[in-house]
Amino acid sequence: MNAEEEGGRTPGACLRPADAGWAVLIGVAALLLYGATLQERLYGHDGVFLVNHFLGETEGHSNSALYASAAAAAGALVPAEADPIAPLKWLSALGGAFGVAATFLLARATGAPARGALLGTLLFALAPAQWFFSTAIETHALHVGAVGLVVLVTVFAPWGRPPLALALVALAFPLLFLTHMTALFVVPGWFFLARFARARRGQPVPPLARDALVLGPLFLAGLAFAVACANYLFGAGFRLFAAEESPGRFLDQFASRFTLDMFWGGWLLPLFLLPCAAAVSVAGRRLARPAEVALLWLVVPAILVLLWASIPERGAYFLGSATFLAALAAHAPLPTGGRGWALVALAAAAQGIAGLGEVRRHDELFSLRERVEAVRSTLGEEGVLITINPSAPKTKGFLPGVFDYDASEKLFELHAGGQSPQEFAAFVEGEVRKVFPQRAVALDMSYRHLYEPPPSPELVAALEPYMAALEDRLQAGFRTTYHPHPSWPVLVLER
Repeated sequence: MNAEEEGGRTPGACLRPADAGWAVLIGVAALLLYGATLQERLYGHDGVFLVNHFLGETEGHSNSALYASAAAAAGALVPAEADPIAPLKWLSALGGAFGVAATFLLARATGAPARGALLGTLLFALAPAQWFFSTAIETHALHVGAVGLVVLVTVFAPWGRPPLALALVALAFPLLFLTHMTALFVVPGWFFLARFARARRGQPVPPLARDALVLGPLFLAGLAFAVACANYLFGAGFRLFAAEESPGRFLDQFASRFTLDMFWGGWLLPLFLLPCAAAVSVAGRRLARPAEVALLWLVVPAILVLLWASIPERGAYFLGSATFLAALAAHAPLPTGGRGWALVALAAAAQGIAGLGEVRRHDELFSLRERVEAVRSTLGEEGVLITINPSAPKTKGFLPGVFDYDASEKLFELHAGGQSPQEFAAFVEGEVRKVFPQRAVALDMSYRHLYEPPPSPELVAALEPYMAALEDRLQAGFRTTYHPHPSWPVLVLER
């Protein structure tokens, strides 16, 4: 049995020039896979917000400070004539695919054999959470790509020239936090990753305490700079602390509410076989110790904190540490010869079935393309569309002649102020009569799905009279035609 089959306990010896070529091929294959399965349906409120923001229909910020800038860059590179939101879709695919390629190189750099590195990388690429968010409009795949980039900079920096290596890592490190705030929880592990990278290149590694005096302030300064940049991008000024939009608002949501449902449905199932393979690897103690320490520090704190926070998001918040989980899984013991390759193929097939199933099961309420077709078939290319559904994506990019008037903010304002449903209906009718009959007008009735499934039955019960009053008032004051649709029913006012 050669060193490749043994599992390779010497990290520096296992990385070969050909590994870069294999990483490129794996990354291209992942990009083709994600590109072929890009989701037409938007993912919940976040997907709707990101689309509306990209189309210039709304303001605000996501948990990724750099997402808007990355989206603008993608918009300049990706053709969008046929699909105005194609840049956002391909931004996710590119981020996810780059993260997959980087994962293979990290696994090899930690001493994993080629077969094991391929196993860990495939389990990551095909994991339900990774496949889903690499094909959906969301911020998480961009973060996966940023993690991959900073990993490559850290591991392959010229550690023979420490000042240059430290400068490169310091420049790249803020990208972690700027692409998603959950990167805060992998910061401790990056200290050990840098120590491993230095040891891997055969450079002397200072004692832990002395190294902490150099790397600790470096990473803390990088984190502080990233927080200040995020605050600046969020419009709160270049400072560490901000009262309004800031990273602090995101961190405030973390609370002690761990549940077994979160462990099972929020972490284990979204990553499926990946945690199992990593656990087998750790139990078998297959890694060289510096690599094992670094990977465990990059995985365990993030997973424990996020499980404790218990944010149900299809496993998205665990993707920032999944690259390192995959590197651990790459060291799982495998049978030799054909049996080992058969096991890799079987595990990849099972992971792929679970991943594709997660993409296909995505709900159908927020399909932008279906909404565009529903509006075009009833209102045409020009007119006014009244919307009372903040979850409804704007049609401007597809139908520039249709003004999408969102009355939901007025609805919530009147409801909070105690005004009657009739006052809301009268307000909307007044807005309609300003443009009708000069312009065609239609009412988007998808608010019937606004809280489905309802997170707050009390709120639904309180708002239903306002919606019913508006329907009654428009049908009494105008001739109307109702056009049914499973997700986007429309009531057209006849001229």
